[in-house]
Amino acid sequence: MKVASSSGQPRLDMAAMQTVRARAPFGPPPRAMTFAIDVVFGPEH
Repeated sequence: MKVASSSGQPRLDMAAMQTVRARAPFGPPPRAMTFAIDVVFGPEH
């Protein structure tokens, strides 16, 4: 797992990674695949 596009704030990037890891374990995918999850920080969201 990696950050595909940084927020520009290392602490926010790390918090997003920790949030996704906290939801693990994930079931195995039916086949090899690549996917992205957008995590948006800010008062307007």
